[in-house]
Amino acid sequence: MSIIRPILLLLLLVAPAGALSQLTGSVDPWVLAGVPLAVSLFCYAAQHDDKNRAQAGDRRTPEAWLHLGELLGGWPGSFIGQWQFRHKTGKGSYQAIISLIVVAHQFLAIEFLRGWPWTGQALAWAQNQLR
Repeated sequence: MSIIRPILLLLLLVAPAGALSQLTGSVDPWVLAGVPLAVSLFCYAAQHDDKNRAQAGDRRTPEAWLHLGELLGGWPGSFIGQWQFRHKTGKGSYQAIISLIVVAHQFLAIEFLRGWPWTGQALAWAQNQLR
């Protein structure tokens, strides 16, 4: 694995980790660290399992289930699994969806850290449109 992928992953983890760290006063730090880690480990294992099933010609894990795990916060584990097992890295449609999931996580983390400015503006605009 080249050095670029781990650096990219670390950079992508900065905003979500910062957002989670802001919750330490109201949520147990072990839960804040443990839940995302557990979901990431699950997604990593799911990538490994799906790769093994693909090689064996067995029934595959539906991509929707893999993406659900990524959406629930397991995208780092899925990224690592994809890189390590060379699984789904060349499938454009899969990469497009996981990229959108990562962008959504980045956006939400940054919005949270900044006090929800764009989200607040969007909600205010929507409320004005409904009047």
